[in-house]
Amino acid sequence: MKIENKDKKIIQLNQLIEQFEYNEKIYKSGRYDEANTRVDFIDKFFEILDWDVRNVSGYSEAYRDVVREDKIIIKGNPKAPDYSFRIGGIRIDQEESY
Repeated sequence: MKIENKDKKIIQLNQLIEQFEYNEKIYKSGRYDEANTRVDFIDKFFEILDWDVRNVSGYSEAYRDVVREDKIIIKGNPKAPDYSFRIGGIRIDQEESY
């Protein structure tokens, strides 16, 4: 990663933190739901880390970088993690947002 790009990402992360801190009371009040948390913070966080969360590249489902609510089987049980991350169509990790 080039220094300029790294600096830009640090600025973007700091802006995201500042946005949260400025409105923290509202976000923790119970009126702010998971869907808005994803849009306002989680998606932006992963985009800053160069994950194509919104599928800007236009890949088919099988080759997207990030699949929301992916259908997977864990220990014989169906699961749908909030985010499934892939490289070249191969799932590498699942993250649940809370």
